[in-house]
Amino acid sequence: MNLLSLIIIFLALVIAGSVFFIAWELSSGKPLIRQKEETGAEKEPKPPPD
Repeated sequence: MNLLSLIIIFLALVIAGSVFFIAWELSSGKPLIRQKEETGAEKEPKPPPD
């Protein structure tokens, strides 16, 4: 195999992996990315209620 075919196979594996990861994140109850954003927002101090 020459270098071009190796690059094409590598890009195909990267695209397939990213599609699988996005589908797995959407199928789970709380995606990891949203969960990290929520925990980061909860760490901020909230102003006391008036």
